[in-house]
Amino acid sequence: MQTVLRRSALHHRLIAAGARMRVARGWEQAESFGDGEAEARDLRGGVVLADLSAQHLVLAQAHELTAWLPAAPEVGTVALVSNSGSPVRCCRLTNDSALFTSAVPLELPPAPGACGHVTDLTSGRTIIAVAGPRSLDLLRAATRVDVRERALPDRRCVQTSVARVPALIVRFDRLGVPVYEIMVPRDYGEYAWEALFDAGVPTAVRLAGAAALERGD
Repeated sequence: MQTVLRRSALHHRLIAAGARMRVARGWEQAESFGDGEAEARDLRGGVVLADLSAQHLVLAQAHELTAWLPAAPEVGTVALVSNSGSPVRCCRLTNDSALFTSAVPLELPPAPGACGHVTDLTSGRTIIAVAGPRSLDLLRAATRVDVRERALPDRRCVQTSVARVPALIVRFDRLGVPVYEIMVPRDYGEYAWEALFDAGVPTAVRLAGAAALERGD
């Protein structure tokens, strides 16, 4: 019997670009594009695009969010919290909402008095990473929001638009380089990927598999 796997909205585009696929935690995802060492060099010295959609996303909403989820950080910040022993990133969007991302399914505690709402967004988002020391050059051409270090440092998030598409930008650095994870509605996934790649042509943007970014996750 064939195994049931999740695929991102970019699956066929990645295959066409020469991606080597792997199965991990119920997802079929691009591990690399043939030369992992070259992708690591591009990440350290330039700018790369990577599909990081293979994450579980849960949106928590409540008027008393902090009383329900005290580990949630301040608005606009990102914190690591625990989920049954597994690391989870919590991005505080507003006073009343937070987005949790994890490599494994999430389990949030019950909301007190049934006053909270949980929405699984896993199948509804495409996550594109723009990573490397030249990320700013690419992003300046794709969004009007200020993503410079002083405005969007590591472990911060902002709701904005990228290539005229509603987006959440989450900065979560690893391997000593800036990493911006751009979350867009799945319907706009391919368009956003194309727009970001086109914006990165002047900076010699390269494609990278998820493995290039995982060593520092």
